[in-house]
Amino acid sequence: MHSLTYNHYSTSSDVFKFSFFPRTIPVWNRLPGTVAEAPSLVSFKRELATLHL
Repeated sequence: MHSLTYNHYSTSSDVFKFSFFPRTIPVWNRLPGTVAEAPSLVSFKRELATLHL
């Protein structure tokens, strides 16, 4: 868990529920802190590349 987590949305619309942002919230929240809190885009990409998603 990291400090940059997002809250899940509650929605009745399948159009919004299955759109990009709501579908990626759980994926983002599961990232290790070293990835999500990376200080730069370069380090974010480097840390992300080391994960086995």
